[in-house]
Amino acid sequence: MTSAIAWRAELRDELARHLARPLSVSRDQRHAGVLVALVDGASGVELLLHRRSRTLPHHPGQIAFPGGVVEPDDRDVAAAALREAQEEIGLDPDSVETLGRLADVRTPTGYVVTPVVGVVAGKVVLTPSDAEVEEIVRLPVAGVLDRALFRPVTKSVRGLLVTGEALVWGGHEIWGATARMMLGLRRVLEKVDGPWRRPAGCLSSSGGDCEGVPQEVVRGVRGDGAREVRLQDR
Repeated sequence: MTSAIAWRAELRDELARHLARPLSVSRDQRHAGVLVALVDGASGVELLLHRRSRTLPHHPGQIAFPGGVVEPDDRDVAAAALREAQEEIGLDPDSVETLGRLADVRTPTGYVVTPVVGVVAGKVVLTPSDAEVEEIVRLPVAGVLDRALFRPVTKSVRGLLVTGEALVWGGHEIWGATARMMLGLRRVLEKVDGPWRRPAGCLSSSGGDCEGVPQEVVRGVRGDGAREVRLQDR
């Protein structure tokens, strides 16, 4: 059994080994940061995502990591990701231990996105923004590691046909930049002896022992009215 302290240190080291040179940001592009947060949940270690409101002008209705543009007042891209996560889903920045980042992703919509990886230990309290978030999505990391859940898709983005891999489950598609980040995360996590297939309690110092690959989608409504979607073991 690997302790939480041990696998976090191993994950931090593996992120550093995989770290690529940052992509350049041209004058017609904007730099953004997203938070790839690992949290403890009913299905084991989960990723916090959200479905963007369908009324937003950019990427409406898509499932994404919380994040946004790096502003002049942000100390760095990690600070931007944490600030945006607080604004969008109400995640307390002080509850997040950042471990590193994944390779930058360039999008056809004019952004260079840096995924910042962090861990949230203990109970996660979220207050989603009514204006920006349609639902909270908690995806078990085991789903990212399951290659059978990924398949090729082609989408039209600003008149261009974009082909890539998407994580497909329960009639939902996680595609585009978010899916590319998940593929990068998978390459890192596959080399880390972490509690990726253990149930609740995996982020505690005592760890936990569990098996299981998520198979079905369970939907619900949180007490604050925000809808939640998560994969559960059959």
